[in-house]
Amino acid sequence: MPVVPDPLPPARTAPPADGWVDSHVHLLPPRLAARVREVFDAHLPGLLAYSTDPQAALDDLTAAGIGQIWVLPYAHAPGVADWLVPATAEHLAELRAERHDLELILAGTLHPDDDDPLGLLDRALDDYGARALKLHCAVGSFAADDPRLEPVWQRCAERQLPVVIHAGKHDSGVAAPADVAELDRVATRHPEVPLIVAHAGHPAVAATLELVHRHPGVHADLTPVVTRTPTLGDEDLRRFADRLLFGSDTPNTGHRVGQLVDFLTSRDLPDEVTTAILGGTARRLLAAVT
Repeated sequence: MPVVPDPLPPARTAPPADGWVDSHVHLLPPRLAARVREVFDAHLPGLLAYSTDPQAALDDLTAAGIGQIWVLPYAHAPGVADWLVPATAEHLAELRAERHDLELILAGTLHPDDDDPLGLLDRALDDYGARALKLHCAVGSFAADDPRLEPVWQRCAERQLPVVIHAGKHDSGVAAPADVAELDRVATRHPEVPLIVAHAGHPAVAATLELVHRHPGVHADLTPVVTRTPTLGDEDLRRFADRLLFGSDTPNTGHRVGQLVDFLTSRDLPDEVTTAILGGTARRLLAAVT
């Protein structure tokens, strides 16, 4: 009688030909990247998995099967977006010239205290080719439902622009249910905006998932906050796969990208769920941008 070998473990879901998508990366211009790293090192010494060398980060992203990267600059104060968006666009142009194996997507950014937030958004889109918007309420100390952002939300709805928004009032990056409630008001007023709650609103993940449930335009990314990953069960991942995006926060993360990818692909999930979270959802949103 032939010996039947032990069953092999389930095969890891392979990335598609164009790769997975990391929708939350901060490949900032070198001088700014160095200043940001000084802040992290002062408060969280030794916790980050990467240096600020962009090529080392890109090598690791590629090794993890990533083919498309959303690069998210963020304005922490008024006046920053004026120089940050063009500087990031120039930085990405230099990286693209060296890395033809990766698709680098630029996001614009702005602050409600800017003289002309809508003008900044339009220039990011039309002059610099941005295809997403990053808003960071925590480091910028503003509310997601600030009335001065109304024209911005309207433009995002018109152009189906994905908005990655970090809710919260504390520069540690944590969010509270009250912060998620601000996003609820935005989604109610502007249901056409593809809104992506960064870090799944960690630690207010339950409130974020309730928001995703109530609003078809609301999404969430699974980006860790340094070493803390948003807590979603397998049932949550199955239920909301078409509204969840993969993100790593490279290079300001305590986890290597491959570890985060393996964490998803090793779970007991259908392939269609894994492929949606690791790229399908992000590519669908980007394809709708006008």
